[in-house]
Amino acid sequence: MIDPEELVDNLSRSMKTNNLESIQLGVNKLKTLSPKTWQKYCSSSQPLIQISDSVLNDVKIILNINQTFNDMASGNKEIAQIYPQLEELKAAFTKITQQISKAKIWMDNTETDRWLQQLMFATKQSPDERKVLADKFARIAVINRKKQEKIAHLSARMKELRAKSRENIEQKWLRRVPAQKQLNEQQLKATRHNEGRLVITAGPGSGKTHVLVERMNSLIEQGCQPSRILMLTFTVKATNEMASRVEKRLSDDVFGLPEITNFNGFCKKMIEADYQNFGFTKSPFHIDPKFTNFLLDDLTETGIDDDLIDLIQTDERIKRITMRLDNLLHNRCTDAGSLITWFEDKKLTPLEQDEAETIAQGNKPSKTLEEYRLIHAGLRLVNPLRNYIRNGNGLTFGDQITLFHQRLSSDPSYLAMICNNYDHVLVDEFQDNNLAQGEIVKLLSNHLTSTCVVGDPNQAIFRFRGANVRNLQDFLQAFENTSDITKIDLDTCYRHSQNIIDISDDLIDKSKSSITRAKVRTGWINEDETKVSIHTFIDEASEAVEHAKWLQRKQLLGYEYDEMVILARSLKHVEILTNHLKNLGVPYVSTSSGTLFEDDLSVEAGMLLRACTDPVRNVQAVQYLLNSGFMGVLKEDAAILSQQNRRTPQKLIDSIINSKGLFSNPEALTKFHNFINEHSIKNNESLNEWMFRVLRNSGFIAEMLNRGPDSQISKLISILSQELVNAGNFLVNTAKFGVYLTQLMEGKIELEIPQISKPNHVVISTIHRAKGLEWHIVVLPSLDKRKLPGKQIQERAEDLLLSEYYGENTDAEIEDELVRLYYVGVTRVIDELLLSRPLTRTDKSSPAILFLTAAEHYPVIENNIMHHSLLDNPLTPGETNLLNIRKNLERSIDNIGIERESEDLKLSIRALLTYHLEKLAKDERSLSSDTRKLISDLEKTVGRIKYNEFHNEELDTKQPVWIPDYYTWSMLRSYRNCPRDFAFTYVHKLITNQSKNQTRGNIVHSIIEEIGCLQERIDMNQLDEIIEQKINLYRNTIPMLLDEEIEEISLAIKQWYQSPRSMNQVVGIEKSLEFTYAGRKFLGKVDRIEIDGDGKLRMIDFKTGKPNNAPGTSGHEQLLLYSHGWKENFGSMPDVISYDFVMHDAVIDRDVNQIALQKGLARLIPLIEGIERNDFSVRPGKDSCKFCNNAILCNIKS
Repeated sequence: MIDPEELVDNLSRSMKTNNLESIQLGVNKLKTLSPKTWQKYCSSSQPLIQISDSVLNDVKIILNINQTFNDMASGNKEIAQIYPQLEELKAAFTKITQQISKAKIWMDNTETDRWLQQLMFATKQSPDERKVLADKFARIAVINRKKQEKIAHLSARMKELRAKSRENIEQKWLRRVPAQKQLNEQQLKATRHNEGRLVITAGPGSGKTHVLVERMNSLIEQGCQPSRILMLTFTVKATNEMASRVEKRLSDDVFGLPEITNFNGFCKKMIEADYQNFGFTKSPFHIDPKFTNFLLDDLTETGIDDDLIDLIQTDERIKRITMRLDNLLHNRCTDAGSLITWFEDKKLTPLEQDEAETIAQGNKPSKTLEEYRLIHAGLRLVNPLRNYIRNGNGLTFGDQITLFHQRLSSDPSYLAMICNNYDHVLVDEFQDNNLAQGEIVKLLSNHLTSTCVVGDPNQAIFRFRGANVRNLQDFLQAFENTSDITKIDLDTCYRHSQNIIDISDDLIDKSKSSITRAKVRTGWINEDETKVSIHTFIDEASEAVEHAKWLQRKQLLGYEYDEMVILARSLKHVEILTNHLKNLGVPYVSTSSGTLFEDDLSVEAGMLLRACTDPVRNVQAVQYLLNSGFMGVLKEDAAILSQQNRRTPQKLIDSIINSKGLFSNPEALTKFHNFINEHSIKNNESLNEWMFRVLRNSGFIAEMLNRGPDSQISKLISILSQELVNAGNFLVNTAKFGVYLTQLMEGKIELEIPQISKPNHVVISTIHRAKGLEWHIVVLPSLDKRKLPGKQIQERAEDLLLSEYYGENTDAEIEDELVRLYYVGVTRVIDELLLSRPLTRTDKSSPAILFLTAAEHYPVIENNIMHHSLLDNPLTPGETNLLNIRKNLERSIDNIGIERESEDLKLSIRALLTYHLEKLAKDERSLSSDTRKLISDLEKTVGRIKYNEFHNEELDTKQPVWIPDYYTWSMLRSYRNCPRDFAFTYVHKLITNQSKNQTRGNIVHSIIEEIGCLQERIDMNQLDEIIEQKINLYRNTIPMLLDEEIEEISLAIKQWYQSPRSMNQVVGIEKSLEFTYAGRKFLGKVDRIEIDGDGKLRMIDFKTGKPNNAPGTSGHEQLLLYSHGWKENFGSMPDVISYDFVMHDAVIDRDVNQIALQKGLARLIPLIEGIERNDFSVRPGKDSCKFCNNAILCNIKS
């Protein structure tokens, strides 16, 4: 098979190198491109329409090349004379490809149309017969129109039926549970148990979150202040969900909220509040674990031993070992020094002595000894790495837990001080916590009124992160001899029916580490049942085809694609299914980072960032950019550079300027080189600012705005902006970020489901990422027993220490965790579960334990249909059509006549273009007006041919309109200031560095919020403590506040507290509102609601900026909007709205009435309409641009 572009590129390179044999071979291939029969391989049912064929501008280009080559071979011409003609040919190919990028050809495959074509040809000499034929054409047009009307009617009917089916599905959901949601007996016990230690076992769908919310509400109703309740979650997502549900549950007269945070966040906050006594010189900042391993390179300058420096510089394995052992020691509360001593005494030294004699004789040490030495070196590097990070005021996830645990266990007064702040602690997902976290909870429980831990050891699947599967058991055993330990099992599952519970129970019984608990029953009150089907398929391709059909049927019957999930142990296990869904056009998202780079634009953006980080190390990225035409570089110029630097690729970037050669566009090469050089990171420039500058100046930001928030480029830039904020100040070296970006592009990093989720898209994820979530349709394919990959040295090092130092049976635990993993997978389902496995994946293929367990409950359906596959990927109908076209094209090469060379070459070129057009047709793209004009011009050269055009269906390149799920005042204010800034923040979700004004506002609001939640007035010393504690959380963080700015905040707060403004009766603090306005959902949060001395209800919003110069004309829309929301929630409006400018000791009040409300809210309508029109044009202004966090993304300067 001949690719025309590749053929021309090869000819170009051959001429550059003066390779006559290669040139002759290329020209001969060019001459043998053959025609194909157009109408034979049609795929549409549209009526036959005649327009012209599309070919190259002048087929004589090829013939002239052939003649010129013959002249050159005979010595009559030089190579230089043939090259311009080849360039003309290449330009023609390029032009055609560009101009028909939106084209689609609809071709007919019916016998009727082929018969009519033959009639047209047979009657070309007879006008009368032509008239008869024209009449037949007219009748056929009428028939086709009626067919189209019938198809439209059937489509409408299908939509109606699907809507009805959807309605039935939703009614079915409602009938499964009681209309009034009430706590069951076990749940009620758990919420009312308010003293001592409580262990709650909560399986999938048992309502544990509901129980935790009700427990906190119960404690508050019994008199506990909300701020004295500490709720520790496992993830940030769980924290946000829990906080939202608690806020909605608490009554309106409750001031403040319980402290709800994830475990790491709580420990980090405690360290930041007292950072000096934790050994830091300023408030530490977080170091993301993905970037910690890059810091090992920096240890070479810290005075470590020479042998360790040599290992870091020469052996990449030492980094992986050190990171693994560092995590292990954090998770097991183990001191590196004691473990080094044990390892030397028990493992390394004895083996060194055993092999000393053979090594002295010149023999190499054994593989075991070599590994022991690396493990020993990794252990020795743990403390230097930790000290380096700590000395730079960095704080890793591991240190957040370790340092806090060490301080609690070694300093009784500090433990007492922490516990003085709380009466009750609740811990969610306790089985996912590590040993150190479990010990922290035990220490706290000795001083608190109640300690409640919730979890399910059957869902402990994070051993690789250091989770201690025995946390619940250990907690029970630690206090089993006391009188204040209670265990409650939540024994009702509301997620699915009893059959899934039975399958999952049978599965978990095969695990040796399951905890004893009460039998679980379903909470469904009707006879509905979760459907389960189990299938075997011939091969993975057939499995993929059938699963895709099944998902499409479910969507047709009323389910949405985002209610479906495909889960696997590894994303590699579902690659064929993923590819098939992509080919079919079934919308999906995957947690693989590689899916961020599925289009050329995202790949080019990634390669550009890599090239700018370090063009010498990222030669692949530089070469890709050259080949892709970045900055206008031509492919032939890129080929010359690649050829010249094939032995020294690291010199590629410098050779762009220094190379001597016959370049076609040297200006573009210079422009390319200058761009890379000018976009390295600058002094005092953050990584985020650098990335945005690169993407802005290269046009990717503009393309992101053009393509919309659902585009790959938007998702990519959004995620990268988040990651760079997480990187912290340590990752100032862009080369290290380049390594991370390479891993991201290679799919080596798995993203979180919330990061990649899209409406109406199937989720493809590992089971690990799906924990805690649920879907109506769950597919678990490829349920084969797979041999675990060989362990890498860091895994062997960890297993050695776990088994011999900690005394664990690692092999048994791995088997048990696999059972628990499948348990988590199968219990994600609500409505329908599909399990399957291919029979011929390997010669010794055998079913996984989940498949075997489920097969004990349901019959296995054997599917014996084998689907076509190519390179193990199923072929779509369009791909099959293309394959047949290509086969026919190659077969026809043998029939080319020597004397008909000119005509055959014309047909050959048409055939090649037809092939490319057919590829576009497979994408269902219609013919644009520009393309039709091009075809009309081209027919003058080569005559007319017949094909079908799909009328009035030009490709709509307009992006879907973005509509927010809800509105907030901040969104409207942002849009009013600058629609472009709004788009960056809310539509594309880009994260930029926080400004000083935002930091100042956060500090002021947090202090006033805490003061407002107090039940009584405090003295100035107590106020100083609160101010100092809150300011310490922001001291020395980015952006850094100066001492005088911090002092200014402190004085302003004290002045406010001593003024009458702080002495009114508080009704609510940080009160959340959910309401509707203009038919849209709004969310808001009021800083403070109070009753003044005159009995008026006042709504307060605290500001840290300057007072408005023209009160009453602008700025009041925020509190007028909240007044409307207050009335909708509580039946009446506040009497007064007030803006309190704390930093300037000023207040702007305004009475609220219906007229003021209507006038103020009317000014918001144009903003809402602008957002829903997706009018995100830039609005430059002196003030708006000066203080805009996204100014780096704009090319416009005010």
